[in-house]
Amino acid sequence: MAIAQTSERTVQSMGYQYSVRTQTLEEKFNKMLVVERLSSGLSIAFGCAALMLASLGLFGLISYMVHVRRTEIGIRMALGASRSGIFAFMLRDAISVVVAGILIGIPTGWAISRVLASALTKVSTPMYSGMICAAASLLVAGFLAGYLPALHASRVDPAGALRAE
Repeated sequence: MAIAQTSERTVQSMGYQYSVRTQTLEEKFNKMLVVERLSSGLSIAFGCAALMLASLGLFGLISYMVHVRRTEIGIRMALGASRSGIFAFMLRDAISVVVAGILIGIPTGWAISRVLASALTKVSTPMYSGMICAAASLLVAGFLAGYLPALHASRVDPAGALRAE
C-alpha cells in the first residue's frame, strides 16, 4: 500500500488530467466475486426454504397417518405392542418416505447432471460429496419431522382409540 500511495501522489503531481486508483489484490478479488457470493447465498437460502417446506409436508403427512390409523395403533397396543415399538413403527414410515425420495433423486440428479455436462460447456460433473450431504440433511429433516407424530402415536390410549371406533 505504501508503494501504491507514493505512485498515486507522483502521478497526481504531474497534472490533474491523470486519474489513478489503486486496489489491493484482495479488493479486486472481492469485487470480482460479488455475483458468485450473492448467487451462492441465494441458493443456500432457497435450499433451506425447500428443506423446511419438505419437512413441514412430511410432518403433516405423518400426523395425518397417525390420525387415520389411530384405531389400528390402539388395537396394536391392546394386543401387546410396546410404546417404543409403535414409536419405531411410525418413525419408520417417515424415514421410508425420505429414503424412497433419496433413492429416486440421487440417480435422477446424477443422470441429469451428466446430460447437462455433455450438452453445455461450463457445467461440470456432479459433486458426490454434495449429494451425500443433501441426502444426510434430508434424513435428519425426515427424522425430525416424523419424531413428534411418532411420539404422539406412541401415547395413544388403546381403550380410548377402540371406544372411538
